[in-house]
Amino acid sequence: MKILLTGSTGFLGTFIRNRTSLQKTNFIFGSTSDCHSNHDLVRFQSLYQEAEKLIKDDLFAIIHCAAIIPSSFSAATYEEVFLPNIQMMENLCQLAFQKHIRKFIYISSFGSMQTPEQLDIRDYYTLVKITGELYCRMQEAHGIQTASLRISSPFGEWQHQRTVVRIFVEQALKNEPLEVYGTGSREQNFTYAGDVLAAIEAVVKAPKISGVYNIVGPESISMLKLAQTIVNISGSSAPIVCGRQPDPQELYRPEYNYTRAKRELDYSPCSLEKGLTQYIAWIKKQQQGILHETVSRC
Repeated sequence: MKILLTGSTGFLGTFIRNRTSLQKTNFIFGSTSDCHSNHDLVRFQSLYQEAEKLIKDDLFAIIHCAAIIPSSFSAATYEEVFLPNIQMMENLCQLAFQKHIRKFIYISSFGSMQTPEQLDIRDYYTLVKITGELYCRMQEAHGIQTASLRISSPFGEWQHQRTVVRIFVEQALKNEPLEVYGTGSREQNFTYAGDVLAAIEAVVKAPKISGVYNIVGPESISMLKLAQTIVNISGSSAPIVCGRQPDPQELYRPEYNYTRAKRELDYSPCSLEKGLTQYIAWIKKQQQGILHETVSRC
């Protein structure tokens, strides 16, 4: 029986394709992007419409990584972000019902929520992620085991987006100043992609799964300390500059725990330093033109 991975050309999808310890021949690596140069990928219609036409095998699970991601939370609109993501989830739910799959694994997010236990949703992207979790609950009513993995600020190999981690690493490697907004006291929780993959594989293997699991880093870190850590790991002489621009989220302090994921999935994230070491080594190889890197995940 096969496992369908959606979004196989995205950051996490590519990481999974390259690093999974599960049998790759058991996967259907799906994408809606032009993937003719990648022979291991199957190209689906937009939003995975009529996906069953391309899947002839029985399906054991769907790992839903694909998403239409806005440039920012404030840029997320109902028409361009909420509706297409919901339609994609609906299409995959119908596929799950038709194929009588055992497990549906959904890559969710904390989005812009500052107090997730209160579901303080502030934008359409966060709303669509939480709605996706409710779709999973609906599938459980039909006998499908589901796991919604809420991931906080993932980073790692094959991530090219201009996140704060990526920007700081590139600046450090060029010995350019790392600019930290405000006092640098705002905190964020970063999750290494290798830990996300480990959680997904644990969910695939677990005898029973249900509901939401926090897949987060071991602790939050301030932007100033993040910059200092990256400078130290990269061996850079880059200066760190604070206060040139104010930070509108100066007082933000996310508090997450992975107690349930630890108890039920044996989830235990590696340190931020280990994850950053892997990522920085990968970026260096990219810059040196080494395309086939062999750095192992922590």
